[in-house]
Amino acid sequence: HGDQQAAASTKADQDFDAAIKHLGQALDKEVRDCSKETAKASAGLMLCKEQTSTEASERARSIAQLKDKIKEVADAMAMEETARTEVAEDLGRKLDSLSMGVADERRERERSIAAASAGLDDIKHLLAVEKEEREAEALAAKQGARALQLWPNRAVTMLKRDGKGLSLSDVQAIAKALATNGALTWLSLAGNQITDRGAEALATALQTNRALTQLFLMNNAITDVGAEAIAKALETNSTLSTLSLGGNKISDRGAQALQTVCNRKKGFDLRM
Repeated sequence: HGDQQAAASTKADQDFDAAIKHLGQALDKEVRDCSKETAKASAGLMLCKEQTSTEASERARSIAQLKDKIKEVADAMAMEETARTEVAEDLGRKLDSLSMGVADERRERERSIAAASAGLDDIKHLLAVEKEEREAEALAAKQGARALQLWPNRAVTMLKRDGKGLSLSDVQAIAKALATNGALTWLSLAGNQITDRGAEALATALQTNRALTQLFLMNNAITDVGAEAIAKALETNSTLSTLSLGGNKISDRGAQALQTVCNRKKGFDLRM
């Protein structure tokens, strides 16, 4: 009976060991299977990471390319805007130039019209002066009056005695009458070899005369002395607006004296 129990116990131990061994083998298989699955999962995860990294790189490249394209478009638009601006500015300059040309042409036409009008007025003026001269000379020839030749009458507004060979006494007589005359506005005594004494007599007349607006004394023998006397008279004379002294013997000193006083008179026409 004891042997049977011992044999039964030994068999039980053997069955237990076999069961434990089988269980260990099963566990080893499970571990191996799990390792394989883990390895597969790891490989899949790695592949997924690689794919994700590749996709991210592709997206980054696509974004970079898109940014470059946007920059190219922006640059092209900026260049186009610059070109449009340059075209607009060039057009504006051309329009300004055209406007200036039109304005210059208009001013030139206005000057031409003004010059033509002034020329017509000068012709009318000279015709009127010549008419008065002819009438005065005809009257002087009839009456034999030298004074009448020098000063036709008190109502005369224009008197031209160019190149008449006037003496100093003639010029002084004209100056004396001019001092109180209120009608004469235009006087020309050019080409008479008038000296400083004659110029001084005329300057004295200008100090009190309030009618004469234009005085022409070209091509005489007036020097700085006469010019300075006339300049001094102009300081008080407010009527004369045109003075012509070209062709005399006036130096820079006399011209400066005249220019100084004439510069203070708005629109004064000084001709040297």
